Amino acid sequence: MNSDEKALKLLQKAVIKAQSSLEKSLTFRPFLLTMDSDGTIKTIENREPTDQTSYSSLEESIEERARESKLEVIVLAIKDTLPHKFSDNKTQISIRLHIEERSQLSKTVSARFIYIPYTLHSRVGEDQVDVQWGEPHPVGFPAEYLK
Repeated sequence: MNSDEKALKLLQKAVIKAQSSLEKSLTFRPFLLTMDSDGTIKTIENREPTDQTSYSSLEESIEERARESKLEVIVLAIKDTLPHKFSDNKTQISIRLHIEERSQLSKTVSARFIYIPYTLHSRVGEDQVDVQWGEPHPVGFPAEYLK
């Protein structure tokens, strides 16, 4: 599996996990997905009481794991708002996926945020909620964790 396929696989898992969380509990908790050089995928979650402390805890986990192992790809998923340049200055809730791939470190733009706006819709007459995803918006920047 090449590096693009690895990153795509992890992105797909992140979106499926986020969608499942939103549909089941109507809330989203930040999480981290990692893929090691041998293809092992790990999901890291925590029980921090707020999104901000959860995000900080996951950042620390990335830094620790990057020092200890050969991480190939990371996807850090958090709840955020869509940047105004993508939302016509309206506040739109989104999932922000922070992606870094070791194979991209030599490039100037070696990491990406992908903002995926979403809305929750209740099914009429049912006790179930569906997630409707909007158009993804990528933003590139230099890698922060995999160095």
